[in-house]
Amino acid sequence: MQVSIKGSVSNEVNSGEVVTITVTHPDETQETITATTDDNGQFTASVDEVPGTGYSAQAHIDADAEYQAADSSVVTFDVNKGPRTLVLQVG
Repeated sequence: MQVSIKGSVSNEVNSGEVVTITVTHPDETQETITATTDDNGQFTASVDEVPGTGYSAQAHIDADAEYQAADSSVVTFDVNKGPRTLVLQVG
């Protein structure tokens, strides 16, 4: 299942800055993905995860010449199973 991860950095950001997102799986393994900011400080990334409960994610942006590094709060989430349809015909 594809999971979309979105966030924003305060207005003290330049377009194209790299945000590192660490996703922790229910079995405590970690996956690191990156996203880049747009002109408004927004970023979006996606990961493919298997259904389960107890995932978490945290974003980080490095310091630059003017601003300190920053970390988001940890966000927990679950990945639900996708829907499917079963059709039965008789006769």
